[in-house]
Amino acid sequence: KEPLAILMIPLKIQFVTYTKKRVLRCVIDYKSCYVLENKNKK
Repeated sequence: KEPLAILMIPLKIQFVTYTKKRVLRCVIDYKSCYVLENKNKK
């Protein structure tokens, strides 16, 4: 069960976020993930 936010994040960050702990933190800190995705938006 991977949140769509992770899929939107660039590969480099996605790799880091792919770890279970990171993914969980991503789900809890949804705003953080969104900020990262927005920052790296082309």
